[in-house]
Amino acid sequence: MMDPCENGGTFFSGNRTCHCAHGFVGDYCQRRYRDCLESPQANTHYYLQPLGSDHVFEWHCEPAAVNYTLVAPFIQTYNLNFTLSWQQFKQGIARFAGFYFMGLENLHQLTKQGVYDLFVYLFKTGRPYGSLSYRNFKVDSESEGYALRWDHLDKEFNGYFTGSDDFLDGFGGVGDAAKNLNGARFGTFDNDIAGCARAKNAGWWYNPVGCNMITFDPNGLYWPTNLTGVVQLDYINITMMVMKPVHWYKEDDLVL
Repeated sequence: MMDPCENGGTFFSGNRTCHCAHGFVGDYCQRRYRDCLESPQANTHYYLQPLGSDHVFEWHCEPAAVNYTLVAPFIQTYNLNFTLSWQQFKQGIARFAGFYFMGLENLHQLTKQGVYDLFVYLFKTGRPYGSLSYRNFKVDSESEGYALRWDHLDKEFNGYFTGSDDFLDGFGGVGDAAKNLNGARFGTFDNDIAGCARAKNAGWWYNPVGCNMITFDPNGLYWPTNLTGVVQLDYINITMMVMKPVHWYKEDDLVL
């Protein structure tokens, strides 16, 4: 019998199955993983190829206990320069000094293949952690400025609230329409949105009317909170932005 296994897979004639080489999956090892959640979750790097896309990229998938794909963490950062170029943010920022970023094109390709939620977890010393979820999160194409979109903010998880109400809707501008990032395009110093990236010294999504509320400096990320009854920006020790798939389109043997 001919060996049907592709991409370096090993054929076992006894049970007529393929044992796939690292990074490939399918009955015949015919394709790459389409998301970290489909990988063995071995706390290592994989090449991912979203459904229906020719785009292949390398990303660090988290350990087996984690059920998300990491987008960007900000972890006790100091002396960082967030004024990176459009091309750098497009391709992704490798791990360094507590900050890295998946990459705009990678986010677009992933969120195009199914329905995702974006979760933002915020940890501030001496406070209960905060958690926000942006439902049906998507990133548009480069021609559309990698605009950020979601359906609604939700703080309810499995029927009960988890996390502190101190942490407000940073992407939604805490109700300020001029600073709402829903539909906002990404801006960098060399591809700016109404001067916002230069004013903020950071590449990020910007509303051309009011830039945004989130602030970056060499120490890291400042997020809107309501600790004193008045909205203020507070330094957050650890911020984790992650995506979880809600629904995947099914094709060949992909069923999650």
